[in-house]
Amino acid sequence: MTRRSRLLEATPAELAAASEVNVTGALPGMQACVPLMSSGASIVYVGSVAALRCASLTGAVLGG
Repeated sequence: MTRRSRLLEATPAELAAASEVNVTGALPGMQACVPLMSSGASIVYVGSVAALRCASLTGAVLGG
């Protein structure tokens, strides 16, 4: 989600939308990877607000 709200301005709908993208949206990707993984392998998801900022090394703008 690229919308940024202050805590007191955020709505339940914004939280639900962010959760749908950032949490629920990861599930199909994980499910697709599991059959290809070795026994005992792990999936680790890492998120960062840096995805909303300009990537200084490439000059690319990430996250909108």
